[in-house]
Amino acid sequence: MQTTQQAAPAARAASPLKRAVQRNMFRWHRIIGLLTVVPVILWTLSGLAHPLMSNWLRPKIAREALAPTPRPSLTCRCGKCWRKTN
Repeated sequence: MQTTQQAAPAARAASPLKRAVQRNMFRWHRIIGLLTVVPVILWTLSGLAHPLMSNWLRPKIAREALAPTPRPSLTCRCGKCWRKTN
């Protein structure tokens, strides 16, 4: 019995774009990961801040009110003003 060895088919040369993507994949993965993890960390910190603000850092409620301003008195009666405008 005789076995024959066949040569592996020749690999096609990768395009320059494919080679550039393969070379830079790890760097892009790291940059995209950092761009996505920073907002997630900030979102987590803001969620953790809510119990702090509501329980321990609660501001005092203001109980002051503005003094009412007096109404200006009317200087003319309705009849006079009506006659002036008509």
